[in-house]
Amino acid sequence: MGQFKENLHDYLASEEGKDFMKKIMKDLLVDVLTTQQKIAAEERR
Repeated sequence: MGQFKENLHDYLASEEGKDFMKKIMKDLLVDVLTTQQKIAAEERR
């Protein structure tokens, strides 16, 4: 498991890894925001 962890750390430190993390974070944010908007819309009814 240690080897995998080191490889993952190196990957995340690279440009490719940073772009990957940005994409995931953006997707997560979009999911959270759309979910909150749906909930807010339901509550207004």
